[in-house]
Amino acid sequence: MKKGGFTLLELLAVVAIVAVVGVSSTLAFSNIEDEASDDELKNIYVEIQRAANLYLDLHSSDLEWFIKNKVIYYKIGELENENYIDSKLENPVTKEPINTNYYVELLINSEEDEVKSCIIDRNNGNKCIANDLGFAEHCCE
Repeated sequence: MKKGGFTLLELLAVVAIVAVVGVSSTLAFSNIEDEASDDELKNIYVEIQRAANLYLDLHSSDLEWFIKNKVIYYKIGELENENYIDSKLENPVTKEPINTNYYVELLINSEEDEVKSCIIDRNNGNKCIANDLGFAEHCCE
């Protein structure tokens, strides 16, 4: 007489395969989520720098000073207070607020005669937070 069903070995093999697929898909989705958070943070940093450029364009006395000195700094908190950026911006990676004590540095690159920008921590030896593409490297070079 033939019994229907699966053997214990077959059931264990199926459980093992399902576990491997589950773990690998969880890791893949976790990596995708991390990359999305990193991209969102870069976009926030780029938007902050655009806001600083807009602020400079709309304040003629600052613009004259900038052209003369080829560099100007705006505190992120100042841009926030003037409603050029959203208040309470959050770092999507760490879930902490964006530090309003960071500065946006705008400078005229003498070699290419163009305006460059970056976000720096002036309280920490001008540590680079983000360049004009949102990456934490090669600030205002």
